[in-house]
Amino acid sequence: MPDKIKHLPQELINQIAAGEIVERPASVIKELIENSIDAASTHIVIKMEKGGTKLISVSDNGIGMSSRDAMFAFDRHATSKISSKDDLFNIHTLGFRGEALASIAAVARVRLKTRERDSDTGTYIEIEGGKLINNLKIGCPAGTEIDVKDLFFNIPVRKGFLKSPTTELGHIISIVTHIAVPYNEVHLTLINAERGNRVLLDFPPVKGIEERVFQIHGGDVLEKLVNISGSTDGCSIHGLVSKPFLTFNSKESQMLFVNNRSIRNPALSHAIQAAYLDLIPRDRHPLVFLFIDIDPGSIDVNVHPTKREVKFRESKYIHNMVIDTIRSGLKAKPITEVCVYTGEFGSKKYEVHEGAGEILNKEIEFHVQEISEGPYIRILGQIGALFIVAEIDGDLNIIDQHAAHERILYDRLKKGHIYGRVDSQGLLIPETVEMTLDKAQILLQYIAPLNRLGFDIEEMGDKSFMIRAIPVTFAGEDSGTLLTDMTEEIMEWGLSPGKNMELITTENIIKALLSKKACHSAVRAKGLLSNGEMSSLLASLLKTDMPYTCPHGRPVIKRFSSEELARMFDRK
Repeated sequence: MPDKIKHLPQELINQIAAGEIVERPASVIKELIENSIDAASTHIVIKMEKGGTKLISVSDNGIGMSSRDAMFAFDRHATSKISSKDDLFNIHTLGFRGEALASIAAVARVRLKTRERDSDTGTYIEIEGGKLINNLKIGCPAGTEIDVKDLFFNIPVRKGFLKSPTTELGHIISIVTHIAVPYNEVHLTLINAERGNRVLLDFPPVKGIEERVFQIHGGDVLEKLVNISGSTDGCSIHGLVSKPFLTFNSKESQMLFVNNRSIRNPALSHAIQAAYLDLIPRDRHPLVFLFIDIDPGSIDVNVHPTKREVKFRESKYIHNMVIDTIRSGLKAKPITEVCVYTGEFGSKKYEVHEGAGEILNKEIEFHVQEISEGPYIRILGQIGALFIVAEIDGDLNIIDQHAAHERILYDRLKKGHIYGRVDSQGLLIPETVEMTLDKAQILLQYIAPLNRLGFDIEEMGDKSFMIRAIPVTFAGEDSGTLLTDMTEEIMEWGLSPGKNMELITTENIIKALLSKKACHSAVRAKGLLSNGEMSSLLASLLKTDMPYTCPHGRPVIKRFSSEELARMFDRK
């Protein structure tokens, strides 16, 4: 019987390997730009035709390569970045696997020109489908220029999977933008060569992330972002995240970086959504520029040939740290006093204090005082018994009164849990609840933390539980339904009750339940409010941690700045 196992031809090996790295033209551009950055380039110019399928050209002013290094660069697993297995966990460069150029040259026609800065002559190398065509000495500028033509010319099946030039261009723009954000000191230029060398993107060097974001999104978006930062031993997190009223349909607006490497990581994406849990709708996503600086020995970037996936040694710890850092940055600055203009009394103005005139007890009390620090508010009126119209610090604001009251109630209920002021209400007749086996197993893991939050739940059997008390917050609720809802929330989140995760999971459940309670108790829409009631409601709203959205993530306030109003009326 003949032998069946045999060695593959080197050409086929190269094409198979190329399939892991070179998915589309944007993949080529990513690898070439990363090489240019590792070569200490300060200006990188990218040219392309037909979405990169016909031509990709990347030139830089980096350190260049010697004739020998230029030739070795096209050998598979030839690299200057690492030399031993220990280096794999001490990566400080974007490239390190030594596969990119070999993979690209295996599926395209490649021309390379390079010269070291202190050398009189440069090197020209030409390779087609992995085969060397030319290797010459030439005169050329210092740095490196690589042209990649006719991508997948020798693999027509792969070429058939490419999308339209417009779609491929979109991926290229995304790649260049993702690299431009962390490397804001590098000048990046993207040119469409087929349209008279039209400049599509131009990112001159800037001094920081904010300026780069301004180049990408403009000032209007930058104004809606907040800085975040947090650090512990061996790890720091910083960046910009959008306020809850700026959201998008997809996660494409989120950029995640680990040691300045653009990455994808499901755990980090989940952490971002968890941080915005009660601030935005579940089907919306914030704008995020998240940077994690961490000891290279604590991560593994050698997960996939594209180097876009990263594994953390302490994944749960990083997950929780991201949540805490974003939540801390999003919290509005506490307002101790809110100035509300409702009338004149000599040279004084009325001011509403927290606890006075709350909609909860319908008592309105005004105190005559000097104007103190805090936002200046003037109530203008009510529209359709649904919305409050007010001027806040010179800007026009429209407030959803029901959503505003939801946020106020939710904020107070949540703080009661956070600060441990949880009162329980014993049931006159303890209730026995029977669950399906899967739900019972989930609930068993959370009885202890739930009991610390004011419940008194005891396991009675494989699937039965006895409820003797519930938090006063949920007084009047059906205790059996409450327990079932709570368990379903745990299952929906699907978070493991492991290290540093149990408390966060429990907090998420309580948030969901409190938001329902707040919704049921809040001022209904279609309610006429007095001027004093509107003043009190707005003053209380601005004292909450997050006045922008209700617990379900819907907007509470729509703001129109003086500049926006002026533009609406063609005054600017």
